[in-house]
Amino acid sequence: MTKLIFHLGDMKTGSTAIQTALASKAWVCDTVSLLYPHGNRVSHITLARSLSGKGEAANTEKLVGDILLEINATPTDIAIISAEDFEVVDPQILKAAIEKYMPQYLPDARFLSYVRPHADRFASSYAERVKTGWFAGTLTEMQAQIHKRGNFVYTPRFLAWRATFGDAFTLRPMIRDLLYRQDVVADFLKFVFQSEDFTLTSTPDANESLSLENLSIVRQMHLRLGTGQTKFQNYQATIGRALARRMNDSAYRQGTKVRIHKALAEVVRDQYAADAAALDAAFFTGTPMTDALNAAPDKAVAVEQSVRIEDHFSDREQYLINTLVDQTCVLIKADPDFLAEMLRGEHRGNVIAPDDTPDGETPRRRRAGKGRKGAGAQAAKAERLQGGAKGRAGGGRKAGVAKRAIAAAQGTPETATPALRKTGAGKGRLGGGRKTGAGRAKPAEPATE
Repeated sequence: MTKLIFHLGDMKTGSTAIQTALASKAWVCDTVSLLYPHGNRVSHITLARSLSGKGEAANTEKLVGDILLEINATPTDIAIISAEDFEVVDPQILKAAIEKYMPQYLPDARFLSYVRPHADRFASSYAERVKTGWFAGTLTEMQAQIHKRGNFVYTPRFLAWRATFGDAFTLRPMIRDLLYRQDVVADFLKFVFQSEDFTLTSTPDANESLSLENLSIVRQMHLRLGTGQTKFQNYQATIGRALARRMNDSAYRQGTKVRIHKALAEVVRDQYAADAAALDAAFFTGTPMTDALNAAPDKAVAVEQSVRIEDHFSDREQYLINTLVDQTCVLIKADPDFLAEMLRGEHRGNVIAPDDTPDGETPRRRRAGKGRKGAGAQAAKAERLQGGAKGRAGGGRKAGVAKRAIAAAQGTPETATPALRKTGAGKGRLGGGRKTGAGRAKPAEPATE
């Protein structure tokens, strides 16, 4: 029987690179067969959101059913479920969902997370938040907010995962020198295959960090659009990432790396020393997290970096940037749904292996001209936003088919749906009920696609 591996991807720990490699089938292994049952998405973020309270809990059954359909259609040794938003899922809720929808996979399931050292996480998270339009202030301001909420205190969260799944849970340090081949994708596949007998083929750049200068341009777009405005916030992450990919695809790749500055690195070192020591003691050989934290001030830049375009570009350059940014904002505001859908589809088309793309899932360009604003155009838009398959939800499969796949996994008739409340974990959550308090953390990052 296929064994499941859950990649519980923390933000800024190479999750996008891992998912890109999986979706594009960028490996060769003659000894172990591997499936990434992702439908027409690069990750399982929708499933993770349905379990975290950030999405619709009622979607869980269908999303799991879609995964089981792919596993049943292509039996392999291993299948992988991967999403960054598992970072904010209560492990007890995930366990309860597995027990409810696919219980026969739980005994052999494995669970893997990576953790980035605290100071490095602040710098990379800052760049990600600015890129996606969730934050426009300074790194010092962001660090103060995150520390107040306790988002980057790692040890309690990872101990909760281990308490739930025992030895089936593994935590790896996201430190290049400690990764297999100094590469997170290779390190991940070694864990998956439990062997070094595989070849990793070339993959497209995934979520590569923007230079400080380019980040200031993306920030300017978000500022002109209106950072933090609910009306466009849901689109800004998609649009910011798309612009960042185009910038990184350019032949011009020079620029300044986003880094934490010395004074803040010293603050972070003092604030998170206890957490780093506890994490080392609980999960690692040696003291990798403590060593990285203590080394941060010496690796930091002398003064805080600026992400304002005024500090990187001439008046003439700022005029050109703002002109193009304002034109971009006009296009975004004209039809944000369609633009976001098109950009996501373009990204999927560049990442997902051709034979993994279901028929009818490619976003279709809307034809300009007569009737664009009419009922027909609006109906076509609604159909596209439902996954491009009329009358079907999400991935375009009939809900009944997914439900039967779950019933088969449970070994029960289709109508049997064991109550989650009986598990004693995550009471009522999968049915859309009240969230549990234990183990829940506020989102530390904007979600990825």
